[in-house]
Amino acid sequence: MKIRINELLVLLLFAKILVLIAVWIGMGDSTQIGDTQDYISGKYIYRNDLLSTAYIMSVTGYFFNSITGSALVSNIPLLIVSYIAVVYFLKKASMPFKYNAIILTLLCLSPNYLLWTSLHSKEAVFNTAAFFYLGLLVSTQNSTDIRNSLKIIKSVLLLACLLIMCFFKVAYTPILLFIHFMILYKKYFKNNMILILIMLSFFLFLILIALKMYISELDSIFSVMHLHFSGDGDNTRLDHKWNGLADMLSDLPIGVVVSFWGPTISELSDKFYSPIFFIESFLWLCALIYFLSTSFNRFPKISLWLIILFAISIVGFIVVHYPFGYFNSGSALRYRQNFAPFLISLVAYFGYQSKKK
Repeated sequence: MKIRINELLVLLLFAKILVLIAVWIGMGDSTQIGDTQDYISGKYIYRNDLLSTAYIMSVTGYFFNSITGSALVSNIPLLIVSYIAVVYFLKKASMPFKYNAIILTLLCLSPNYLLWTSLHSKEAVFNTAAFFYLGLLVSTQNSTDIRNSLKIIKSVLLLACLLIMCFFKVAYTPILLFIHFMILYKKYFKNNMILILIMLSFFLFLILIALKMYISELDSIFSVMHLHFSGDGDNTRLDHKWNGLADMLSDLPIGVVVSFWGPTISELSDKFYSPIFFIESFLWLCALIYFLSTSFNRFPKISLWLIILFAISIVGFIVVHYPFGYFNSGSALRYRQNFAPFLISLVAYFGYQSKKK
């Protein structure tokens, strides 16, 4: 019997709800699940700062808890909207069944995605904005509507989603802006290598200026980075420490792999669930490799624009993720949910579009 996309979508929603209930009932009263319980209890409302993501999450979490009277049910709003965002993107993208099936199957088989996008968490907010952003981007590019009012509304919503993503993950801002301009102004960049090089140079220049301005602060931050992860945490790597920026850079080649993957081979026996998460990481890598291979199967007729878009996006995300996942395999898996679903979907869609032409 052939499985249809709508059935996979229903399965994804069911899996998200099931994981939420199982984790909350099994751990919610006795174990801290990220910052979710703090948000729902309104712990950070005292900050009264609209520029604080913890404050916003606390206000909304406490509001949902007050309305529903249940800490468990307070997670449902973000669970639903993050799911709707995935549906919206897939409907707008109109990719072949195989592409949609791989993405949905991957999400259904990823315990960390199911958990962190089903809780009242920043990961759920980022994923919601990310998939709506992709859907709006696709809709804007493929739109044949001549009504200016609709174009303006879509443009405003697109910008709003981008701002939300940058606000909740400030470190991703340069990458997200690069992706935004590369795609939105594709017609100018696609066949103009000089313009692409100018843009790359501009972003590199901004990064170098930022490093020069804040190098001493970065050195101090990286030297105490390991202290932000609980010393007695179940998944904390106690032997991973940096004395400054130099140590961070020297560990970068192997560190980006470790931080993306989560539990390494040597850590598989540490916890009963480590092999499950190891396989989850393997599935994400396989999906990325598959979509990249289908994107570039027309070699040597490959778009330089596509190569640069994918290369900068992939390298940029895993390098920025590196400091947040290097010290703790659990944090690596959790924070990966901010960019991995977005990245896989980005590569799948624009790779498919390139293949069509």
